[in-house]
Amino acid sequence: MHAVAAKAMAQTIYLDECGYTGDDLFDAEQPTFAIATHSFTEDESATLKRRFFGGVQAPELKHSSLQRTARNQRAMLDFLQFASEQKGRVRIMVADKRFALTAKLVDFVIEPPMHRYGLNLYEQGGNTAISNLLFGVLQVEGSMVLDQLLRRFQDVIRTRTDEAMTEFVRFLALRQEPSVVDETLDMVRSSLAQLQQDDITTLPARALDISFTVALSAIYT
Repeated sequence: MHAVAAKAMAQTIYLDECGYTGDDLFDAEQPTFAIATHSFTEDESATLKRRFFGGVQAPELKHSSLQRTARNQRAMLDFLQFASEQKGRVRIMVADKRFALTAKLVDFVIEPPMHRYGLNLYEQGGNTAISNLLFGVLQVEGSMVLDQLLRRFQDVIRTRTDEAMTEFVRFLALRQEPSVVDETLDMVRSSLAQLQQDDITTLPARALDISFTVALSAIYT
């Protein structure tokens, strides 16, 4: 009975990505990462391919090839219109890589010391609130502080070297203008001062890769 129920609930979910740069979230040419997912069956997919792309002989539909002709461009638009009308069967998740990196900074630098003090940063979305604060304030009045901070933070997580950490600490030691930017950086400075070496060195390889997280969000959200 349980086996039958489990089998009845089984579902194949199809995913495709765009803008994947692994754990490098500072690729200037691909600032966003997107995953599209659908739950059409194999038979339904074959029918849709015949309906919208019957004239395409390639075994796989690739945008880089389809976009070359007006006919296929029209077919893509017609398919997207159809897909957008299929409630609950198609979903697209888009992540701003710089914001994702800001959220990782909160996870890896600000959260560990708070946790040791018995504070749950994730309770009631505190981590999201701080990520939004950093992302907004550190770009106020055209400030470039956010990008300079994130580049150094990314180097720390990707390389795990003393040199990268020294440069990260050196940058944070600099005073910044306007004052609201400098005051906001104090949140990062105070957390970094209490960070332990294991907080960084024990992180998994490619800890900045957001593909799995975005895929899960597309499936379960």
